[in-house]
Amino acid sequence: MQGLCKFGFYEVFKVLYSNMLGEENAYLWRTSLYLAASLSAEFFADIALAPMEAAKVRIQTQPGYANTLRDAAPKMYKEEVGSCFSLCLCLCLSVCVS
Repeated sequence: MQGLCKFGFYEVFKVLYSNMLGEENAYLWRTSLYLAASLSAEFFADIALAPMEAAKVRIQTQPGYANTLRDAAPKMYKEEVGSCFSLCLCLCLSVCVS
């Protein structure tokens, strides 16, 4: 998931920042542009990974809580409505759907 988001968002931000700078400046500042695109992609990929990482830790540390991510995610969402888990999960789903 994180790798998919990193690659996908990197390409999106690379085009977005290139368009913001213009063709000539994008070429002149390409190293900085790639760095900024990579940084932005990593930021959003980490947000996308957070709900799955939280579910993994819950499964590992609380025996009997759930056996799979598919079981743990809805259970955590119901228990922690309004928390960081549910907000990150909603963000991930909205990004994946659009």
